[in-house]
Amino acid sequence: MKDEVKKLKEIERLLFFEHLLGQREITILVEQAGCSRRTLQRVKKDLLLKLRKALEK
Repeated sequence: MKDEVKKLKEIERLLFFEHLLGQREITILVEQAGCSRRTLQRVKKDLLLKLRKALEK
């Protein structure tokens, strides 16, 4: 799993650590990420799929 986290893009890493682990709201992260809430939601969905596949290996 550590290897998968290292492979994440910057925005994915932000969502992983701040939102999923740190439980900060996505609306708060919009400013920090510099993109729209909708983009963060899409990236989150893709990130969860990516992490699920990594855990299945």
